[in-house]
Amino acid sequence: SFFFSSESTEVDPCDIFFSSLASLQAQLPKETGVYSLPFENQSESVTFKLADGSFLISQSGQVQITSVNGSVVAGSMTARFDDDNFVEGSFALIVCAEE
Repeated sequence: SFFFSSESTEVDPCDIFFSSLASLQAQLPKETGVYSLPFENQSESVTFKLADGSFLISQSGQVQITSVNGSVVAGSMTARFDDDNFVEGSFALIVCAEE
């Protein structure tokens, strides 16, 4: 899982799921390729976590994984739930340890 936040507060990114901050949670494939949203694999998703604690799963978009190097995954995405909840850009993310 990968977690993003638009907040400038210092928070452990692997603990943000338990935070009250609005964030973006992404459970992405760990193989290079281009993937359409929603993902075919039900265990993968791009989810907007709102400040009120609700979750919105992206209904359209695309994720491109360009490299997987150890614990770092890089790529780009365009993910949209609706006109108020969407994201577009590139990323380089450290994989959070699975528990």
